[in-house]
Amino acid sequence: MPCSAIVVFHLFLAIIYIRYPSYFDHAEANIASVAGVVARGGVIYHAADDAARYSTLYGPLTYLVPSLSLRLFGAHLWASKLPGVLALIATIVAFVGALIRVGVSGIGISVATAILSVILLYFGHMSFWVRSDPFILLLVTTCILVASSPGRWTAFVIGLVGGVLFAFKLTAPLYVVPFFLSKLAQSRSIQVPVYAALGFWLPVAAIFALPEVALANYLYWLRAGAVHGIDFSLFFDSLQFSMIYLVPIALLSLLYWGNLTSEDRAFVVGLLASIVAVDLVTAKPGSGPHHLLPFAPMTIVFGLRVVAAGGKRLWWHHLSLAGVVACAVIAVAPRSYEQAKSILSQMLNDWRFYASIEAELSLVQRDHPLSNIQMGYGALSSYTWTFTRPSLVYWGNDYLLDAAAMMDFKESGLHTPKLTILAMTSCEKIWLIPRNERPFSMRTYYWFPNGVPLFDESLQSAFTSAFRIVQRYPHFDVWGCREH
Repeated sequence: MPCSAIVVFHLFLAIIYIRYPSYFDHAEANIASVAGVVARGGVIYHAADDAARYSTLYGPLTYLVPSLSLRLFGAHLWASKLPGVLALIATIVAFVGALIRVGVSGIGISVATAILSVILLYFGHMSFWVRSDPFILLLVTTCILVASSPGRWTAFVIGLVGGVLFAFKLTAPLYVVPFFLSKLAQSRSIQVPVYAALGFWLPVAAIFALPEVALANYLYWLRAGAVHGIDFSLFFDSLQFSMIYLVPIALLSLLYWGNLTSEDRAFVVGLLASIVAVDLVTAKPGSGPHHLLPFAPMTIVFGLRVVAAGGKRLWWHHLSLAGVVACAVIAVAPRSYEQAKSILSQMLNDWRFYASIEAELSLVQRDHPLSNIQMGYGALSSYTWTFTRPSLVYWGNDYLLDAAAMMDFKESGLHTPKLTILAMTSCEKIWLIPRNERPFSMRTYYWFPNGVPLFDESLQSAFTSAFRIVQRYPHFDVWGCREH
């Protein structure tokens, strides 16, 4: 019963988050806003010299999935969150199916699923937020469910999952490397890489050929992002967290190596290599150890399958393995508890505040029906106020400046084009700036806490020269053209 309660509470947080009138993270606001642009015919990746500044390095499916939800259910904040929550629910269902397939039943399913929820909650709402992680989790868990099936089509499915993962995140195919190596060891046939390659390139070709993607622009932003460098503190954070996978896998391999089939041994090698590779990937500024989440269902299901197939072992084998698993759970459980409590308290405490901001944006839209309303930025302290900005896009306004994307551009050494400054100072636009704050004065996350100014001085001076405060609302000042 306590184990089931953990899973139910995890899903409860996700479902409540759908109706929360804002987002917890600035990347969510970016993705939800750009999804709105795409839903009405825009592109995900604008050109380097375009006036708009909103493109990031996230793969196209990260935007296309919420964009489809907006088209199906209407342009609402909750519609942008719905796919991620549904992906989490489907992940739990697929995980239970994978457990049943390896012979786990009853209380074993409850305990294993609770452990999965505890690990996922270690990173707060990242298992259901408006980013690629919920969908990557679902794809990997689905791969667990089908990868052990015999036949050549399994290699095709593994490749297909890898291709879809690639369209979510450039490095995400690393998660299917263990499945591919296991299948290759099982069949020892050239047909495996051929079928896997075919499966991989089909979705890649189909998705990246879409006009909404603008592939040439995406390749440009990837090259620009290649100079972001390495943050070794993030690497060591990820390496530390990955020990909850690496230590149990190492012990499992040591105790059961003689019982492992060649494909199981290949899976272990692939899993260890993939975990270390993802540790390196997470060292990019703005990344983090949450990229290790997809290894949780892999490690749990594989471990249970090996133990179930291992036959009778010495009592200390079981005790050692149980002790390591218990230590791993104990290591993450306190933070997971604090994160879950923080999610709930943040929603309860801030719900009314962000509902009032959303109502204020709606009022501004009604008061200025002929204006192109843009969300601007003040200081970093009020940055979260702007996370409701997708609503402005959903109501038909252009999307010109996204602070999350601008941080990437700043890290890449890119300056704001003159075309952007010309577009933002157009008198057809009005700008919302957090009340009583200097426009565009915020600093970046990348150099936090010392920080550097996010927006160029030329942009700030051009804005204050062209605009003045024309109206005040409780949370935002409306800046309009000085010529009017």
